[in-house]
Amino acid sequence: MLYPILIIILIAFIYLAAVIFPKTQDQRGKFLGTAIHGLIDEYLLAHTDHDLEKKRLRLHKLTVSTDRVLSQVLAHFGTRDSSVKQQLRSALERNIVTYDQFRTLKQFHHMRNEVVHEGLQVYGENEQVIYGALIVLKNLINH
Repeated sequence: MLYPILIIILIAFIYLAAVIFPKTQDQRGKFLGTAIHGLIDEYLLAHTDHDLEKKRLRLHKLTVSTDRVLSQVLAHFGTRDSSVKQQLRSALERNIVTYDQFRTLKQFHHMRNEVVHEGLQVYGENEQVIYGALIVLKNLINH
């Protein structure tokens, strides 16, 4: 009597693992891809904006949003550490990112911390750091 129940539970578990979970992961990847493309569009709008105050505000918002998506992308690949810095190290150790990608994302995260905690203004070189991080994230999701 116990065996039919165990068999039904086993079949349900296999179904969840083989059918439902991959669909959920695929949808999450598509959502993250859409989010990254939206951030790239926002970057292009900010990059071409001639009003310096609007540009500064857009880039500040973009920096915070990109860092949030960075954490979500790394979590999507299984790095569930408590901080983005630890997630980045874990991603490098697990070969999710190359060393160059790691350096780009680490540089971005460091810049984000300076923007949020120390009031750094995002201009010039820092704009390129944001763009580099967005391209790395786009490449990670598209693979």
